[in-house]
Amino acid sequence: MTMWMSGLAGIDCDAIAKRGCIRQADVADLVRRHEDGGALSVPEAEQLLRLNSTCRVQDAMWPARFVEVLADHIVHQTKPEGYVTTEKADWLIARIVRGGRIATLAEFELLLGVLEASRWSPERLAISALGAVRDAVLFGAGPLRAGIAEPSPRVTAGDAAVLARILIAFGAKARLAPTRGITEILLAIDRATAGADNAAEWTDIYVAAVGLALMAASHHAVPEPARVFEATGGDRPMSPDRVLSLCHLQTAEERAIERLERQRLAIITGEEPSFADAEWLSARLGDAGRRATPNEASTFHHLVNAEARLAPDLADLIVRLGRAA
Repeated sequence: MTMWMSGLAGIDCDAIAKRGCIRQADVADLVRRHEDGGALSVPEAEQLLRLNSTCRVQDAMWPARFVEVLADHIVHQTKPEGYVTTEKADWLIARIVRGGRIATLAEFELLLGVLEASRWSPERLAISALGAVRDAVLFGAGPLRAGIAEPSPRVTAGDAAVLARILIAFGAKARLAPTRGITEILLAIDRATAGADNAAEWTDIYVAAVGLALMAASHHAVPEPARVFEATGGDRPMSPDRVLSLCHLQTAEERAIERLERQRLAIITGEEPSFADAEWLSARLGDAGRRATPNEASTFHHLVNAEARLAPDLADLIVRLGRAA
């Protein structure tokens, strides 16, 4: 019988796995070790992940404590402290994605917990989280639809809240616009659900996110994601008009600082984020022969009304598509 030491000292993981049940006492032991400063080793972290996936009966407090302990291990107990490198990200994805999808809600919450706890994470973590939302919205599949019957494709209020949470977690510490990969998933969700009975919050999130991508690609400084996407007091996220009013053309100094920040993050994490530039956005939004979706038309409308100073090719595209919408 194996007794795990360090972060799991005194916790008999073999016995827990054998009975297939995580009890309240097991959770209390884990919390006690963590609060006493116990640090997980990599094998111990993998043991907790295996317990979560194999023990079908779990105490109600297990998911939250599982996320708390493992997110602390990934973000703060391994170097560089406070950041998620590509190596850390690949390690986590390899252990929670099975058959192309995140299997359990606790694992999905772990992914969000890592994003929220880190100063910066590789884009692939945010894309994995967004992919789970996309699967729920488009196919009714994955942990966000476990035991929930929802018509697909459709963006629910719950989906919108999770999308906002991901956008805040990924960009909050660096004050950067949504990346190319993130924007791509938002575009895919929007096109698949155009005309569906979507939650009103989804339109606000889409218009704000894509609007910020367009403004950033036109060399504007953008507001912090938490100001844009975080609903408070039950209200919807910040209105698109308010979002655009918080953007301003970057000075030469601001542009240089942003370049240095991107370089710093790439050095620390091992990944250079793929930000959406004007050429890419023009190509993705200007698909030949395609009419704008209602959310795209709303984005164009707000940008035109705000007299946003966009890159020339984006300005021409938006005026053209906005008139055709």
